[in-house]
Amino acid sequence: MLSHPYDSLFIFISPVIECTWTSLVHLEIRSMPISPAMACNHCASGHLHEGTPGGRVETVHGLPAYITSPPGNEPSKGIVVIIPDAFGWNLNNSRILADAYAKRAGVTVYLPDFMNVAMPRIVSFLTSLRASTDDRIAVAGFCWGGQFAVLLCDPATYSTDDGKSLIDFAFVAHPSNLNLPNDIEKVTLPLHMLHDSHGVPLSMDVIETHGDDTFS
Repeated sequence: MLSHPYDSLFIFISPVIECTWTSLVHLEIRSMPISPAMACNHCASGHLHEGTPGGRVETVHGLPAYITSPPGNEPSKGIVVIIPDAFGWNLNNSRILADAYAKRAGVTVYLPDFMNVAMPRIVSFLTSLRASTDDRIAVAGFCWGGQFAVLLCDPATYSTDDGKSLIDFAFVAHPSNLNLPNDIEKVTLPLHMLHDSHGVPLSMDVIETHGDDTFS
């Protein structure tokens, strides 16, 4: 049993980094700790995680970013860029989550300041990151950040000048502001979406309407 709703990321990242991912868009529906009646209010509730993040803050490709790496001298298997929820990159919870990804998935994790004019910042950061490394790049988008992660799975729209996709795959949890089916129909890169079984903020009616035509 997975101990945390976002543990799906660890299962998703390992096979994609190390071999070929065969399913393009996979939707996983699970019970998550959120009320079906008050999505926005409950997105603003919860608790702050205790603990001290173990990474560092640097300016990376023009943006301040929290960076964390695999423990010890373990070589990194790839890169994960977190596009967080609306609470942003300074939230202790997001930084501790980044540390967990680095430790458990063995990857380098970037949590940049994407707030304000988000998509241009995201595209600029990922374009520079792609040019600087041969490592595979994943994005993990949560709530507010989820739509951006989905859109990045459309390399016909978001790519480098020489035609390379900005990312290799994406994990999305509880995405908000998705325009279905349009946003998903443009996806041509592997995408794993974790969604709340209560249908918040993406209604189950919408999911059931599009069904196998949109999700696998």
